[in-house]
Amino acid sequence: MRNVLLIWRRELWAYLRSPLGYAVACAVLLIDGIWFYARALGPAAGARRTSPVRDRELVLGKFLSVFTVIFAITLLSAYIPALIFVNGRVSVGHILVGYAGVLLLGAAAIAIGLFSSALAKSQVVAAIIGAALLATMVLLWLLASVTEAPIRDFLAGLALHHQRQRPFMLGVLRLENVVYYLVVTWFFLLAATKTLEARRWR
Repeated sequence: MRNVLLIWRRELWAYLRSPLGYAVACAVLLIDGIWFYARALGPAAGARRTSPVRDRELVLGKFLSVFTVIFAITLLSAYIPALIFVNGRVSVGHILVGYAGVLLLGAAAIAIGLFSSALAKSQVVAAIIGAALLATMVLLWLLASVTEAPIRDFLAGLALHHQRQRPFMLGVLRLENVVYYLVVTWFFLLAATKTLEARRWR
């Protein structure tokens, strides 16, 4: 656990010192702003490893560092739903459920990014793979829309957004959606760990 915390602290500090971290913060705040007002109106590449650190500790430490940044950025956007709440357009429960959906989606996206990072030695290649995986998982609902049941329901259920995020946007907390995001996050973190292990022994 100590190694996980050390990696978390090192990676978090790296994000805070990097201009990219602030660029991501601006992008997330913009997306959060659009998301809340719309509802009111109706990235293991580049990791330096030391031998005592196990693969799962490296993956978990990097995941926690990125998730901490996303969590902090999301908190910075709290003034947006607060303004809406003052005007009586949305309830506190609605806001909290919406934020839970954003954070769960963020956790899954981070895990996918770490898996992509483990697959490629180059950050550019990792970014391309990660973008392709995310786009595929987000856009599965489009493929589902042109298929027949039960394949349609299966593909729609796999999509990272749309059907899974809509209840959160409406302020409805459904256990199956929470479990879905947790399973996706766990699966890709495990896949990233196993990929690093395979590369190390290759």
